Amino acid sequence: MTMQTFETIIIGGGPAGSSCAWTLEKHGHEVALLDTAVFPRTKLCAGWVTPKVLEDLELEPESVPGLVELTRMNLHWRDSKRYLPLPSKQYSIRRSEFDHFLLERTQLSPIQHHARNITYDGDTYVIDDAFRCKHLVGAGGTQCPVKRAFFPLSHRKRANVAI
Repeated sequence: MTMQTFETIIIGGGPAGSSCAWTLEKHGHEVALLDTAVFPRTKLCAGWVTPKVLEDLELEPESVPGLVELTRMNLHWRDSKRYLPLPSKQYSIRRSEFDHFLLERTQLSPIQHHARNITYDGDTYVIDDAFRCKHLVGAGGTQCPVKRAFFPLSHRKRANVAI
């Protein structure tokens, strides 16, 4: 297999990875996006999007298909329910739809690859002896291979809470 070389490789095709790719492309950089999944993918994850996120991504709410405005939050805890008004406009979208929309905006085709071994020789990063790059971005979420490769002590299991 011939090693493919890119200026920047982003590992992770979710919102962080695709947004990073879009920004780098916009400024003229060569980018490759690697992800284990085939897109569009099913992603069982909340899709809460704040107005600040839309602003940072240079998006108008009406330009994002499937985006729904939220006016309140419903909290269910044991046998009780509470309805809390939100202090400002908030939005929700299925993660699979949001991921797909943001990836299409990059005009990149993600390369399906499960990164296992990442090394750095002081000048370039090498991923599984298949990819080489000058700059590497880890956007692979909680199980990011970049995090595991370069920050192994921070990869300990922790308890998390989700809303």
